[in-house]
Amino acid sequence: FLAAIAYSTHVLRLDGYAKKVAPLQLAFGKQTAQLGYSSMLAWVPALLSPPRMQSYSNFASSLSHDQALQMLMIVIWNGAISSAFTSYAQSYGQRRIPATLASLLFTTQPLWNALLCSIFLHESIGAIGIGGITLVLAALSNSLLKLSEDSEKSK
Repeated sequence: FLAAIAYSTHVLRLDGYAKKVAPLQLAFGKQTAQLGYSSMLAWVPALLSPPRMQSYSNFASSLSHDQALQMLMIVIWNGAISSAFTSYAQSYGQRRIPATLASLLFTTQPLWNALLCSIFLHESIGAIGIGGITLVLAALSNSLLKLSEDSEKSK
């Protein structure tokens, strides 16, 4: 619940900044802040806790060269594509559409996840998944219709 509130607040705040700041500059600022907070949350507890620091050290030293290389590639992928590119795309997109529409489009993420996992990982979508997809699409359709009606009334 708190994550949903925080993300909604982020989308609304981004709406104002996206119209004033270039997308690349905005994405860089967002990612720098995210890196700082994430690093702080990961390393400050470790620095204050010798057992946790030892655990980190044991994990790092147990990795083979291939495992370390794979981990590095995963970190690069997550940093460059999953974080930086999507942050840039969001900043670029929200410069052109209102925050309300952007929020509605972001709600389709679970649908894309299910679809892509179904295609690439051959995961099946069961009855509960289909029910969830149906509910998300129904809510999205209802919201888009309402947004369209409100847009027409304001003209």
